[in-house]
Amino acid sequence: MSAMSILLNLRSQKTNLHQAINSMILWDNRAQKRLVQTLHRLGISTSYDHMCASIISLSSNSLCVVCEIANNPANAIMLPYDNFNWVSGVWETSILHAAIQHDQVSASLINLTLLGQDASSVTSVTRFEASRGTRHRLPPAKSLSDIVPSAADQNAFRENAVTHVMAILTEEVASFAGFRNAIPLLTDPDAIPTCKTDHHYLPTLDQEQGSTRGNMVVLKHYFLDLLKIPKDTFENEMFFILGDRLTTARDRAAQDQRGVDRSTYRADHLSSLAVTSGLMHVCLNFIQACGKNLWGTGGDPIGLKTLRDLLPNRANDINTHKFDFYAWLRFLDCVLRALIISAAVSVLALQGAKELSSWILMADEFRAMSERIVDVYIASSPDRLEAVGIKSHKGNTICSHSVVTMFELMSLREMRDAIKHGHPTRVLRMLKFWAPMFYAGRSYNYANECMELLHNLLHDWPEDAAKVLLAGMLVNTTGKPDGFLETDLDVEHLNL
Repeated sequence: MSAMSILLNLRSQKTNLHQAINSMILWDNRAQKRLVQTLHRLGISTSYDHMCASIISLSSNSLCVVCEIANNPANAIMLPYDNFNWVSGVWETSILHAAIQHDQVSASLINLTLLGQDASSVTSVTRFEASRGTRHRLPPAKSLSDIVPSAADQNAFRENAVTHVMAILTEEVASFAGFRNAIPLLTDPDAIPTCKTDHHYLPTLDQEQGSTRGNMVVLKHYFLDLLKIPKDTFENEMFFILGDRLTTARDRAAQDQRGVDRSTYRADHLSSLAVTSGLMHVCLNFIQACGKNLWGTGGDPIGLKTLRDLLPNRANDINTHKFDFYAWLRFLDCVLRALIISAAVSVLALQGAKELSSWILMADEFRAMSERIVDVYIASSPDRLEAVGIKSHKGNTICSHSVVTMFELMSLREMRDAIKHGHPTRVLRMLKFWAPMFYAGRSYNYANECMELLHNLLHDWPEDAAKVLLAGMLVNTTGKPDGFLETDLDVEHLNL
């Protein structure tokens, strides 16, 4: 096929579809100009100039598509964006020739999945204004009880934790592998339909995003200048923004500052924008809180520092100075698996993990063992250990420290699994667990952000809109049932 395409291209330069596709692949892989020109002379690719012109043409066409989506009243759209800072270096620094810091903004457009709702109802300004500030009209006890885990939430988390324990044991212990097909699937009544999310990347903007003024410029650029949404549209329709805590804080500050604007347009007041948090940054900060609280000293046998040092060559990416998101996820999952295996050894009163690998159980016995691991070792209250005779010494013992560690890591696994499978109800449940845990870990910024998000989802936003926005915090780029990821993580991938 390639040979035929080369021959046809020699006959006529207009028959260059194959070459054009190859040039796009080269551009996507950041091929050098010299390589592109060499392949062009061999008839394999188009010229470098043609490749650049093709990229510009594709960008223009894509921009027309996103403008059409953004201005369609049948759609509800979300704008996730984040800072994109990079440095263009130089071989030799001088007064007139030095490295340059570039402050940019990367963004995408999400055509939200409406979950059977009508777009006009989800984006109705009237409905948002009617429910705005509902949290302040509720009795304090009611306002608090809605955003902390209820008894039903506790029971649901316990059942899911049992499933996670069973899954880990079947994966790690050879004698339990036969129970893998008997493990129940984790479900969600409000699960997001499995399909590719309609999302589109937008051009980057040369603008700092660390100030309130900078975010005002960003919002005006994308909504009014780039997407060309008329100001009149903001009078009736809400538009949604997603970002990390710094972004949401600056956007809310921008709304407060522009709230006294004498303009008659809501677009100038920024009052038709609803701001929501990105789940990846929530997870990252929870990992940071866990890492700092559970780090311990070199003499703590359950401390994360001690466990880290047992692994080879992990000191660079597992530390409390700079958190590598994926490295810490893998490390904490490894710790959780090891602690669950240790708990299984303790529950069965065995001598060690080697004896566990040959231990034979019936299906009901395997389930009962997993339930006991959860009830005894993953329950959030260490005081329960005294009642079952596991803990005999008062105070902070190694065993109680293990319980706290296992509970926090299991909550992280539950959140990651809920995100992966597109289960917003499970995500909302874990946010209720995490909000007080952020306060306990002195991560006050994200504790307040979790409280703000929970109140918006449960009180201040219309119920149908809240469900759509909660689902909009996840995107599916593959169309697979387990292909969901956080929307702000997708923006981070765009930055790469």
